[in-house]
Amino acid sequence: MTAPGLVRTISQLYDLFSDYNPYQARATDVRDLVATVGTRTRLDTTVADNGRNLDHAFGFVRCDASGGAYTLNLPDAPSMQGLHIWFKKVDASANAVTLAGVNGQTVDGAANMNLAAVQFGVLRLYSDGQNWEVV
Repeated sequence: MTAPGLVRTISQLYDLFSDYNPYQARATDVRDLVATVGTRTRLDTTVADNGRNLDHAFGFVRCDASGGAYTLNLPDAPSMQGLHIWFKKVDASANAVTLAGVNGQTVDGAANMNLAAVQFGVLRLYSDGQNWEVV
């Protein structure tokens, strides 16, 4: 199974840089192609503030609850269809990090999910286009 647009993008990159391309590659061409793969620019982000609204740019979130328990609001699942977000608890405290669905969306059928209260506990969520699922 291939990610939507990935084969097309690789083909475009090949055409752009191959010897058979009569046109010179320009920086804007490369930026446009990279943008079609995704705009997830904050792939390695530490978040430690209560009520933070995550968006499509978050691919990997380090959760530090050493200052107390807090809640992160997940992105709208329909806008994230087919994408994954990884969460990792990086502190050793027993403080919970709660991942909350928005607009009535659920996380594995529940309104929210707690990240394991152990250091280095990891959770991966997948958007099915309507809700979030633990993978």
